[in-house]
Amino acid sequence: MWRRLRGWIGNPCASYGGHLANWLQATTTRYRCLIGHAGLASLYSQWATSDAIYHREIMMGGPFGEKTDAWLDQSPATYAKDFKTPMLLSIGETDYRVPLNNTLEMWSLLQRHRVPSRVLVWPDENHWILKGENSRVFYREVHDWLGRWLKE
Repeated sequence: MWRRLRGWIGNPCASYGGHLANWLQATTTRYRCLIGHAGLASLYSQWATSDAIYHREIMMGGPFGEKTDAWLDQSPATYAKDFKTPMLLSIGETDYRVPLNNTLEMWSLLQRHRVPSRVLVWPDENHWILKGENSRVFYREVHDWLGRWLKE
């Protein structure tokens, strides 16, 4: 199994795993494809639209207006010109922790830079994909994505 999956990194879990996949998109080309669910593209837009405003300011050492460089430096969207790796994105439409706009922003940047990408929006899911049929479809999409990009 490991050999078959070599060259891929991603976490079908939400939140930090999705952010990590977006960060890898911004900082390396060592993987053949990436998969991210509920990952933030921009710290500012996540802060401005999520239910975790105060928490984000504490983590960043102050609000956007006071620590602008740090907020931008740690946002994958800042490095969109470097995006190259094919990427599957996924998001629950009722996710208030990492709202839909972050996934659409990431997908738009990938599309703008002509990086092969696909976005899945789950209208009836929140931060996690919990419904059985949605989970089945999600993992089928993951399997198909890996099959497409990891051909040896």
